Amino acid sequence: MAATELRTTVVIDYQNVHLVGHAAFDERLPKHETLVDPALYAGQLLAERNRRQRPGHPPAVLQKVLVTAASPLLSTTQRTTRATRARSRIGSATGASRSPCVP
Repeated sequence: MAATELRTTVVIDYQNVHLVGHAAFDERLPKHETLVDPALYAGQLLAERNRRQRPGHPPAVLQKVLVTAASPLLSTTQRTTRATRARSRIGSATGASRSPCVP
């Protein structure tokens, strides 16, 4: 690796990448047939990044791929919605006014 290359770590939220990819490309196939190879995905991501990079900027070189299995965005949204509704019920029960702003 030359000194001008950028050592790069790609962090992948596997469940979100898998489910979004399945929905975007072929929902007819079962989900277990549309798995994503994290190393291949990261390599293609950096190849595209390097292809689009302006001249004079160093290329990114893949050093590491970290894969997480976090909850999909939908679950996060559902948890936030439940928490907001719970706060709203508590506010109504105590006579507090509801704020139109949701954190």
